[in-house]
Parts: sequence; structure tokens; C-alpha cells
Amino acid sequence: IVHDEMTEEQMMKSDQEIPVIITKALYEKSKATLAHIQQVLSSQRAVPETISQVFLGHCMGAYDTLVKTLIETHAKYQKLEKRCDQDRLIQGSLSESREKGLADAKKLNESLWKSVEILSDVLNQPMPVLQDDDEDDKDANAAANAANGTGVELWTEGEEDGTADDAANFGPFDDEETRSFYCDVPDLLTTIPPALLGMNETEIDKLQTENLRKYGND
Repeated sequence: IVHDEMTEEQMMKSDQEIPVIITKALYEKSKATLAHIQQVLSSQRAVPETISQVFLGHCMGAYDTLVKTLIETHAKYQKLEKRCDQDRLIQGSLSESREKGLADAKKLNESLWKSVEILSDVLNQPMPVLQDDDEDDKDANAAANAANGTGVELWTEGEEDGTADDAANFGPFDDEETRSFYCDVPDLLTTIPPALLGMNETEIDKLQTENLRKYGND
């Protein structure tokens, strides 16, 4: 309660808050004003709804792209890691370039995971389930091939897109040189001297012509 006789100095020295008496009509008006402000703040958008929906669509598109990239990158990293582990067991160590490649692949995989995790949290979307090992699928395919009488196929030229120019498709092999060593049968008639085969050049030429007629250029 404000007293007219209280001086300004006394008011400044007072440590307690001084209550103020207001009329009931002023109180009701203030209450209605506060309720209106709260209603406006809770319903008003910072940007129009159309712009908000467009932005949400872009964010969902980025999320879907990152998820797809993460799944593909994780699968490639798993295969690369297994190959490097096998090479370590066989050779004892990896070359510096392969160690760097493995480290870069790991960093990329972790970076993609963090990006997807952030978008998943913001957009309220589920995190993708990453397969740690696809050996079960390979075993199932091998069993199906065996049941069909096709056996186990390690590599088929151009099996990815039906062409023979797919240089990146080496099956279980690291590079073309390794694949060729295990899969391609060398032509002994051209690599071994005729004297070691117990044949002369005429006989070699005749045999090569016959093989060409039977088996073709391949």
C-alpha cells in the first residue's frame, strides 16, 4: 500500500517490495490482455506454412540421401576392413597407402553416422539399421546355387551391368591382376618355348589354329 506521507528517501531505503492497489476492472483487463498475448504467441508462425513445408521437404530429402549413402558406405567399409584383416594375417602388415585408405573410410563412415544421427533427432526419424555382416546372405545364395546345380560362382565378367567394361567388379579379389591370376587360364603355347614342350614351331602354329577354331579368341 502506497502512503502519501512516505517520502522518496524512505521508499529508496525500503528493502521490501511495495504492494500497489489496483481496481478490479484494471485487473480483469490486464488478465485478458495477457491471455490474448499467450494465445497469439502459441499460434503465430515465424514463417508461412508453405515455406515451412518446403524446408521440411528439403530436410527429409537430405536425410534420405544421407541414410542411403551411409548404408552403402558402411557396407563398403566392412568389406574393406575384412580384406585388410585377411591381408594382415597373410602378409603380416599393410602398406601405408592401404592403411591410410582404411583410416579415411572409417572417418567417412563415422562422419556420415553423426550427420544422420543429428538429422534423425531433429526430424524425429528412426536411425537406419546397419548390417555388420552379410555372410549369412552369401551362405544362403551359395546354398541356393548348389541346390540349383550351378555351384559356387566367384566372378562373372560384367555381372553388375551386363557389360565387360565394369573395371570395379572384381568379385572377391582386390584388383584385376589378382583376379586374372586365379581365374584366367594362361596360354602355355605362347608363354613356354616350343623346345620345352617338345614341339616345333609348325606344330605350335597348327595347335594354336585348332584351339582358335574350337574355343575362339577367349
